[in-house]
This record gives sequence, structure tokens and C-alpha cells, in this order.
Amino acid sequence: MPRGGQSIGLAAAGRSLARPMGDRNGCAIHGGATSRALELGGIWVAEARYAPHQAIPPHSHETFQVCSVLQGAYEESSGRTTVACSRDTTLMRAPGRLHSSMFTRAGGRCLLVRVDGSLLRGHSWAGFAPSELRLSRQGSPSWLARKICHELEADAAIAVLAIHGLALALVAELARTPSLVTPETRPLRWLESVRSRIERQFAGPLMLDDLAGVGGVHKDHLTRAFRHQYGQTPREYHRQCRVEDACERLTATNESLRSIAHATGFADQSHFTRTFRSAIGATPLVYRRACREQARAASADDTNVGRVPSSGNRTRQSVPHVG
Repeated sequence: MPRGGQSIGLAAAGRSLARPMGDRNGCAIHGGATSRALELGGIWVAEARYAPHQAIPPHSHETFQVCSVLQGAYEESSGRTTVACSRDTTLMRAPGRLHSSMFTRAGGRCLLVRVDGSLLRGHSWAGFAPSELRLSRQGSPSWLARKICHELEADAAIAVLAIHGLALALVAELARTPSLVTPETRPLRWLESVRSRIERQFAGPLMLDDLAGVGGVHKDHLTRAFRHQYGQTPREYHRQCRVEDACERLTATNESLRSIAHATGFADQSHFTRTFRSAIGATPLVYRRACREQARAASADDTNVGRVPSSGNRTRQSVPHVG
């Protein structure tokens, strides 16, 4: 493959990587069948499919690895930690993290992104411990992953530039996500209790004094300790919980925007739209439409598995562009 930032045409990449692709140690990429792939400038991106009940043996990667679930679900195990990954779950593993995976009876379709460590030098979060894992359910990372898939379907040179930028944005979003707690890096119990209360009561107002009372500390100490442990303040995590729940409602229900705004604790629909657009990069309505179009496109892909359209009759599902 091209190195040193040189790009390859997506059409050629799709033809040459229609079979499982080997990584640096010669193993198939997670055992999945890679349908589309691209490598340029230290970033490798691919879409892979996995069979029902497929088991991936323990392995690790030399680079940062991002996996976003587009369809299906699986469980990832590492040591004593097991993480359930369903649709729109996106996670980033540190280099050297040993893990195994087991897909459910539905199998899976995932976007995989690898980032060379040389691109991350000079960033404090680049020094992840090998056991670290960053995970997001719904929210901006899943939106960015779907935009990358949309660009992978394109057959234009400009898509290469778009994918490179989107992949870096995806890594940056996950870098801001709190590290998943593992037995080796478990926080104080009172911090866990504070985080659990925010997750249970995100639809209500955030009361820092009440949260500080959980641990018997001052609210300023709470904010500092929470940021140190999870990478964001209690208020930022409170807002993230609201947005993630809104994402799930937008994709899984037909609730009106006003109803979702009320259910997730926003003052009104306008407040909901402003906050959602700031976090996701798209309005709630555009996000809902794009996710549904992606779902229809994926369903059509599954229906047409094995069919090879002629190059002159190729069609592609359109997803609204968000600037």
C-alpha cells in the first residue's frame, strides 16, 4: 500500500481489498471480511463484516484502533473486563491492549480505523496505558463513523481528503471521552456513585452541591476529581448523557423533537437543538434523517449481497451533508 501520505483511489482500494486484509503480523483484520478500505497519511480505514456467532481470538494491535458498530453487536473481553458493544457503540483501544470478541447471532458490520502513533506525538493523551479503552454510545463518534462510511462509498478523489479529516476528528472525539474504568484503574467509590447518579438523573437539573454531598467533599474538589478521573467535568458529562439519550430516541423512536427535548431535560426544543448541534455537528432532524437513510442503505446492501452492479449503473444512497 502507498506510504508517506500518498493516497490510493477508492475504486482500486475496494477491488483490491474485497477479501480479508492482513495486518502487520499477517492476521486477518479481526477475522472480518473487508469490503472497502483506504490507507493514507498514517490512517487506515475499512468497513468489515462478521458472521453470526463469530469468535475472534485474543489479539492486540501496534497502533490505536477505533471500532464503530454499524449493525449487529458483539462483546469484547480483556482480562476481567467485558464490554457489550451494540449498534452505534464506538470504542478506541490503546496500542498493545489484548482483547477478544464474540459476535451475537446477528453478526456485525463495523467501521475500523487505525491511527499511527507518529500522528499523536506531543499530545498528552497519546500516552494511554495498554489497558485503556475509550468508549462512546451514540453521540458524535457514531455520527462521524457513519459519515466516513458514506465517503467510503464515494468514488471521487475529494472523498480521500474528507475521510482523512473525519478519521482525525473521530479520534479527537474519543480522546475527549472518559477512559473506561478497568480493575487496574478503578476510581474512588464516591466518584463512581456520583457518575451513576448523573446517569440516572440526567433529565433533571445538575445540582453540584448534592453531588458533592455523595462523597462528603466540596463541590470544587468534586469537579477537579471528576475531571481528573473521567476527562470531563460533571456538567459536561451531564450534558453528554442528555445528548446520547436523545440520539437513541431519534434513531429508535418516532417521538417529536419537542417530546425528546422534554424527556431529556432541555428547557425547550430550541435549547435542545442548539446543544445537540454543538455536540454532534448536526441538528436533531438532520441526524435522524441521515441515520435512517444509512439504515435503509445498509438494508439494501444486505439484500444485494453477491450482486455486482456494472460500473455504468452504480447507485449510492445519499446522506445529507453537514458542514
